[in-house]
Amino acid sequence: HASRDTFTVMHGKTHLNRGTNTVLKALQLARKQVPRLRSIMFDMSAKSAEDSDREAVRRQAAALQIEDVVDLRAAVSLPEMPDILRTCDAGLIAYGRDLGADSLPNRLFEYMAAGLPVIAPDYSTEICRILHEDECGVTADFENPSSIAAAIVELARDPDRCREMGRK
Repeated sequence: HASRDTFTVMHGKTHLNRGTNTVLKALQLARKQVPRLRSIMFDMSAKSAEDSDREAVRRQAAALQIEDVVDLRAAVSLPEMPDILRTCDAGLIAYGRDLGADSLPNRLFEYMAAGLPVIAPDYSTEICRILHEDECGVTADFENPSSIAAAIVELARDPDRCREMGRK
């Protein structure tokens, strides 16, 4: 996983109206307690340059003064993801209540297969059941930046527990 002095969270696809804005605000809060914080994000929304969230995400990161935290990348193919996930310390499932309450995304299982602890919505019944039963992640309110930041800080401050959750 990531180097000991950096704590890297996988955000995944950017979607400003579906979690990315809240995650960016959470990263701003968390980095006060996790100075070497980094988040990998993919601009997967672009069918063309004008459809891209890339510039909006960059502007928001700049406004929050977290440009150095956000590692915004172009989309990658699915076979490339395991190697990228191995550079991370935790994976986020940044769904608000409208999408997250009843979801069970493939990303959860991709994170688990890569040995990453998961930070998931505390209102996602199915995901919470898995995380609690298998002790492989923590939950947060993904509509509340402070809650997300607290979950990131919790894992970053206890690397042994973080790795153990990933192992499980």
